[in-house]
Amino acid sequence: ETGVRLAVQAARMALRWIRQFINGPDNPAAPVVRLLATRRICMQVQVHADDSIQGGESLAQWAQEEINAKLARFKDYVVRVEVFLTGVDALKTSGAPGKRCVLETRANGRPPIAVNAEAEKVKDAFNAAIEKLKRAVETDLGKLKDKNGRESVRGVEDGTEVDAASPA
Repeated sequence: ETGVRLAVQAARMALRWIRQFINGPDNPAAPVVRLLATRRICMQVQVHADDSIQGGESLAQWAQEEINAKLARFKDYVVRVEVFLTGVDALKTSGAPGKRCVLETRANGRPPIAVNAEAEKVKDAFNAAIEKLKRAVETDLGKLKDKNGRESVRGVEDGTEVDAASPA
């Protein structure tokens, strides 16, 4: 009991010190620390492009900004998005050379979701793939809830939930 009391007292002292450090007038980094403490970390975005795709670092930056903007409402659910941009010899619709964008997401405790789209331009393929990905993530999130808005058993992995039909 004495050890627990000492541990609680030490934790309170540590929290008090952290609050004083963050809010203290002597801390020149206080605004930065407050910003970092309140700012949400964006989804991790990885962009992979083959040799036929031009753009390099600016393309990767653009893709990251677009994904963070268009999938912002899923930031608590989606952890990572991988973008694969490749050239296609012939599009299915026109037969002309085009671009393919494959987006793969990793969500918290869920299997990965992958979508792809083809278009004549990288931007068009990317935007079409983003729209498909938004619908796929919404569908996956919908599977986590039952028709009455309650959490579904599909989201439970450790088996600690008790079945409603079983006697308690």
